[in-house]
Amino acid sequence: QVDGIRNTEDRQLFKDAMVKCGVPVLRGKTVTSFDGAKSTAAELGYPVIVRVAYTLGGKGGGVAHNEIELYEIVQRGISASMVGQVLIEEYVGDWKQIEYEVMRDNADNSVIVCNI
Repeated sequence: QVDGIRNTEDRQLFKDAMVKCGVPVLRGKTVTSFDGAKSTAAELGYPVIVRVAYTLGGKGGGVAHNEIELYEIVQRGISASMVGQVLIEEYVGDWKQIEYEVMRDNADNSVIVCNI
């Protein structure tokens, strides 16, 4: 369904859904410009991770350790995003991250497609 795609690919809608379900999320903000990214990074402190909306496999995102890297990643990310949106979050590089892709049909059958 279109709403399902929108809610998982729009970084702010996804974050809002996780909060609504009681899932803890990292501190951060969605932005549509470098100025917004710069002010968010200043609030969070470097390094920050840039996650791009509406791209597969994290295309265009990355970790910024300073303002120069932030500029390059945000410009690339906004260009790669179908909606010109990136999420700037605190970076927790020493944490382990497990990502699952789940496919579900309208009869509520589901399968884990891959474990990244």
